[in-house]
Parts: sequence; structure tokens; C-alpha cells
Amino acid sequence: MRTTFAAAIALPLLLSTPAGAQEVCGLPARLTPAYALAMHGAFQSSCQKTGCTVIGRTVERHRVMLARKTDKAAWQIWLTLAGRADVSEGVEFIIDGGEPQRIPPEFLIDTGGGVSVRIDEKLSDVVLEMLDGGKALTIAYATRQGDKRRVTLSLEGLKKMRDWSNCALNKLNGSGK
Repeated sequence: MRTTFAAAIALPLLLSTPAGAQEVCGLPARLTPAYALAMHGAFQSSCQKTGCTVIGRTVERHRVMLARKTDKAAWQIWLTLAGRADVSEGVEFIIDGGEPQRIPPEFLIDTGGGVSVRIDEKLSDVVLEMLDGGKALTIAYATRQGDKRRVTLSLEGLKKMRDWSNCALNKLNGSGK
């Protein structure tokens, strides 16, 4: 018997959702203990009472991750950079092959030796607006060895999963919006 691609994606989600489980914001969710899990395309989102995380598809050990705490309105933007980035020169974002937008080093917080980098919350809204407007993000940066790296990541589904996460946070937090 052949398994379709859609069934291969949906099956783990269905198996992890107990019978009679609730839906959160239109997606099946396992809410015990206060936990929701959903998948959409290459993106995954998980929410708990404390916050939500949206994780993009990993390409060559690079990815974009968004995180939001329940008590905060702003999303944090995290980059996983495989090449031990030297963020002292900043990072460039190129949306859909357009003009490079440089994120200066003073807005980059290196939390993992050049592998995990967080964008300062002062730029969150601006960067999210850039990401929402595109289908692909190319991240360009220098490594500690002096090499230049460019990796293109898909942005398909990112906004939808962030919207779902906002809705789920409100529901799990009891505000019901």
C-alpha cells in the first residue's frame, strides 16, 4: 500500500493527538498538560502556557526560529548559523533576491559562540515585516575563518504559523481572543 506525502505528514500529528482532543485555533492540539503541537509544511510550532516557538525548516544547519513569551507582545528572532558566524560585521538579509538589508552588529546578540544569534527586540517588528513579505530569505554573513556564507531558507508558512501561535497563546492563556 502506498502512503501519500500528505498522509506521511499528517500521520505523526494524528498519532500524537489523543482521541477527543481539542482543537486550538483550527488545528488539532494536545492540551495536556497545556501543550499544543501543530505542523504546517516545513514549519513546526509548539505552544505552552509560557510561550510559543515557531521553527523554520533547517537548511545546511541554518534556520530561523521565532519565540514569544505569553507576557510579551514582541517576538524574538533567533538564527542558527552553522558556520560559526563572526557577527562583529553584522548579517545581511536578502528577501526573494532583492536588495540586501544589513542588520548591524549592535542589534545582534551572540548567544552560542557564533552558532546561535538573536536579533535585538528593538528590530523585531521591522525584521518580521520583511520576513512576512517574502517567500525566501538568504542570510549572508562572515565566518570566523574569514569565509563568506550565503544560505537561502524558505519562508513559506512562517507567517501562518506565527498567527496560529498568537491565537494559541491567547487561548492557552485564557484570554480566548
